[in-house]
Amino acid sequence: MSAVSAMDLLQRGVDQAAAAAWNGSGEFWVTTDLHRANWFARSHPGSPPAARFEFDLTQGSLVAILNLFPSGAVQHGTSDYELLPVSYALLNIAMINRQVVLLP
Repeated sequence: MSAVSAMDLLQRGVDQAAAAAWNGSGEFWVTTDLHRANWFARSHPGSPPAARFEFDLTQGSLVAILNLFPSGAVQHGTSDYELLPVSYALLNIAMINRQVVLLP
């Protein structure tokens, strides 16, 4: 993602309208795979400068998001999660250790 987008996430959290501006439907994709995160950051139309928005989420928070009804997220494979707008309020509260990492 662009450094501007990453800073916006750091300051404001995840927002459906902002996410929809990039992907049309407003979902927010996350991964636990550093290489995939870097690839995604560099492929964003707003980069360079490319940046990663990083955060930690406890296992309990992730389980709560996955178990929301209607569904709060969909897991894709072992490392990718498609977080849906219904989860954003919980996600924004649960994210810890937020930071923006600029990529070379």
